[in-house]
Amino acid sequence: MSSTILFKFKQTSGLCLLLGGLTALLPLSGRAVQSVTLAWNPSVSQNVRGYEICYGGACRQYTDQITVSKNSTNATIWGLQGGKTYFFAARAFKTADEQSDYSEELSYTVPPDSADQPPLLTSGLSSKPFVTGQNLALSMTAIGTGVLRYQWNFNGQILPGATNAVLTLINATPDQAGTYSVTVSDDVGTTNSSAAELTLHVPAASNEVAATLTTVTGLATMNDGSAQYAFDVSGIAGDRYVVEASADLQVWTSVQTNTAPFTFVDATVKQSGQQFYRVVHQ
Repeated sequence: MSSTILFKFKQTSGLCLLLGGLTALLPLSGRAVQSVTLAWNPSVSQNVRGYEICYGGACRQYTDQITVSKNSTNATIWGLQGGKTYFFAARAFKTADEQSDYSEELSYTVPPDSADQPPLLTSGLSSKPFVTGQNLALSMTAIGTGVLRYQWNFNGQILPGATNAVLTLINATPDQAGTYSVTVSDDVGTTNSSAAELTLHVPAASNEVAATLTTVTGLATMNDGSAQYAFDVSGIAGDRYVVEASADLQVWTSVQTNTAPFTFVDATVKQSGQQFYRVVHQ
């Protein structure tokens, strides 16, 4: 069952006040952990920065809240206790010190907890490319009854020792390319995630991940005698690379981290000396 109370708006001191109530409260039933979705009409004021949805176990006594952006018209609150009555109200805010009055309050009694539902996965796995030596992480979040247990799978087979919510691959190798998924279990049952594909990226040419050093033309020598040089760094678009510099090919110093493709300009190179550069995939 859903409950409906319409918002009413009033313009006061440039802030659109919420003087009505939440438009709907929609219980998400049949879950091991109870939740409700609250919906409202958007504010017409240009000054509203967002909304605070406040709730608690007693009338007008709000012990918890969530904050959502001004473009939001609904929000889901998780982890509610089955069989308990909650009281909800919303208010708009312009700044931390400038808030509207609370809306009309809406109460709702959460149904008793379901005892026969498996874990609910609250995030998904994303496929991604990687290069050899890159550090990778896949993660899953879930809610359920009792202690949550995780088991990661690789190409349909159990991955030994991979029993945490986050699967980390350090210095990934080509043989780790493939399909990954995770099975989440609790005191009630199990839920399998959708699969994610890790694809090995092989550069089309050796200079795809290397930096090409070219002198910047048309720039005057600096007053301290230094010259200016530029690197064009190409590689995997969107990946991050670290530019390192050295005067002796022994000691390397990080001078910039950026997202490919980008151009790095070094204006501190002394004309009387020499400088070496390299690019490391992060």
